[in-house]
Amino acid sequence: MNFIARTIIINKSSFTAIILKQLIMKKTILFILSAFIFCSTFAQTPGTPSDKIYKHSGEVLDVNVIKVGETTITYKYPGEDAEQVIGKLAVDKIVYAGSGRTEEISDKIEIENKDDWEKVQIITDPAQIFLKSYSSPLNLFQNKISIYS
Repeated sequence: MNFIARTIIINKSSFTAIILKQLIMKKTILFILSAFIFCSTFAQTPGTPSDKIYKHSGEVLDVNVIKVGETTITYKYPGEDAEQVIGKLAVDKIVYAGSGRTEEISDKIEIENKDDWEKVQIITDPAQIFLKSYSSPLNLFQNKISIYS
């Protein structure tokens, strides 16, 4: 083989090696970039803004509001799938994280004396009653009877 042919073969093989190294490097970078994008897309970030429900009791719930119905509000805690429900009469306002909009829900009813009897609301819809321990309407009535007598 003459010198020119040998030089072309050597140059050709080193050129192929360089191209292979570049392809491997590009694939590695592409894989790492894809993995980073995938992980960041599906990762739950604790800094994600959530809606705020302000209750009349002063408690503030950091949640994701799903639906505001006629008498109830359905929401989820961030990172959970279980839906929670609260009556609108217990909620002062909702501040939505996405838009910053504030929605006034209900006014707080404060009964200070017998003259405030007109402020009392009688709830007949069972969907509006959200008590932590509630066995029957009769027990609820018997527990509250001593307050009014």
